[in-house]
Formats: sequence, C-alpha cells, structure tokens
Amino acid sequence: MKQALLVVDYSNDFAHDNGALTAGRAGQALDAPILAEIERALADGDFIFICHDEHAAGDAYHPEAALFPAHHVKGGWGAEIYG
Repeated sequence: MKQALLVVDYSNDFAHDNGALTAGRAGQALDAPILAEIERALADGDFIFICHDEHAAGDAYHPEAALFPAHHVKGGWGAEIYG
C-alpha cells in the first residue's frame, strides 16, 4: 500500500537566512531529515506532496497582511522550496 509524505512550508521565506519570516538555523537544520524522508518515499514509490500558501504581490486585503510581512509572493524567490 502506498503512503504519502507531506512537506509543508519548507520555503526560502521560512528557512533561508534572508527569508521574510525565517526560522533561521532551526529551520535549516531540518534540511537533511526532510531530504532523507523524500528519498525514502521516492525509493518506496510513495506519493510526495510539497506545499505552502502563495500570496499575490501587494494584497493588502489578505488576512495575513496585517499580521506578517509579505511572504510567499507568487512567482517570487521566497515561495521557492528551500534546500
């Protein structure tokens, strides 16, 4: 039976030193374990889902706009997968 691996919010904005909402080294420390799980899932033929939200540039009406700086801007570097 196939299983699924779900990787959520592992993006440049959340993990890279220059990310808009970076977790810094704590987030970067997850790189090797996440990669190991992805490699295991690939070898087992499992499903892999890598996802996060995306925001339109300058969307002042999104509920997160009042809480956080711009992040995961669609098509931007910050929305790219880290690592």
